[in-house]
Amino acid sequence: MSNYSSVNTTDKNNIDTNKRNFKLACKGIISSILIENTALGSELWDGYDIIAWGNSPQPNSKKLHGKILNGIRIYKPIYDNYIQYILNKFPQGKIFYKGIEYQIPHAIYLDQNNWQGDYFIFNADGTNNYRYDAVETISSSIFYKYE
Repeated sequence: MSNYSSVNTTDKNNIDTNKRNFKLACKGIISSILIENTALGSELWDGYDIIAWGNSPQPNSKKLHGKILNGIRIYKPIYDNYIQYILNKFPQGKIFYKGIEYQIPHAIYLDQNNWQGDYFIFNADGTNNYRYDAVETISSSIFYKYE
């Protein structure tokens, strides 16, 4: 188990190192170190959580997602690829986590006030400042550079 996650230790699952997905994940990590960075030098990433939780507190927590607190910017083509992949995986437009249903995408992504031209820009403090700039999406992950 990793300590890198915001998920409580009691909610984490042990990893079966004999399973194919574990071996593929290890292969991906090794490839990312040895081969060209396909995520354009990104430093941070998100999975489904940022698109589902939006500016709502994380499940079983009172804190907001860190990138929402500090502001994010996503170029529309990157957003479109990201949301398309996730909606293909969850065609009902819903994710269930710990018994809670989350609509995909979260309402903040549908609010036109958060779109400036071809960019989604959101900061929990209500400004247009952002620290995280999305640079790429690969399958269900979105990658950021820290500005």
